[in-house]
Amino acid sequence: NIGISGLFLALSILYIFLFLFYARRKENMFYALFTLAISVIFMTSMLPRLSASSLTYYYVLMASSAFVIGYIFLSYLGFLYSIFYQKLPKQFWIFLAVVASLFGLFSTAYHMRAEYADWRQVDIPSLVYFNTVVLSLASVCYQVAWSAMKRGKLDLVRNGLSLAGACTVGFLGLQAVAWQQLLAAGNNLWTGPAWAFFYLLTGAHALHLIGGMVVWVKATRDAWQTNEGDDLEQVGRLRLRVELCTVYWHFLLWVWGGLLALMLTT
Repeated sequence: NIGISGLFLALSILYIFLFLFYARRKENMFYALFTLAISVIFMTSMLPRLSASSLTYYYVLMASSAFVIGYIFLSYLGFLYSIFYQKLPKQFWIFLAVVASLFGLFSTAYHMRAEYADWRQVDIPSLVYFNTVVLSLASVCYQVAWSAMKRGKLDLVRNGLSLAGACTVGFLGLQAVAWQQLLAAGNNLWTGPAWAFFYLLTGAHALHLIGGMVVWVKATRDAWQTNEGDDLEQVGRLRLRVELCTVYWHFLLWVWGGLLALMLTT
């Protein structure tokens, strides 16, 4: 944990200096705050703990968990907003803030419930780690599509969107396989509170991905129907949908990483 904490702390210091030299680039400040929060989490996990029976400990844990988890999600949202704020509607950012708050509340409840004596940490199957790579590839494909859209390379946009959708479908399919493996091994909602939270968190994440696929379908359809020289309105609509998908998948990738870190360290 000390190595991971030091890595994120070094990243935070680096981006703080970048912000000091380039004050107009607000994304450097938000990313510095985000990485600092991650570093603090790993630092505090190494500190000696108070007695779990202490009422003061309970309230301190509840308040600090809610603050730090909310801080992480909001600082990362600020990082994304500082990059895309001129291009995406404010309603989209409000939606992301609501989603971040939802997962923040889930994470806080997870931390609080883990303090009880009957808590047993989940044994995450290896397929879930491979699935993380698949979701990361989807995010990379969206980034490629977004970059190609800015350069007007529609063929690359179509390929990027198609591959991103395929990776996302693969992620959801593999997640279903992982759930089936766990259920076959006797790890279900009633096995213990940790497993109930595992299904709740991963299920909620999957539902948000499925919802995002609605926009992906529209963006992919527009990409195949749009040609060079088409009217600006049609091209602008495609650009907006590609950017919406890109930001949303980046956001859900970080949520997924945060959920995995939560389940591995608690």
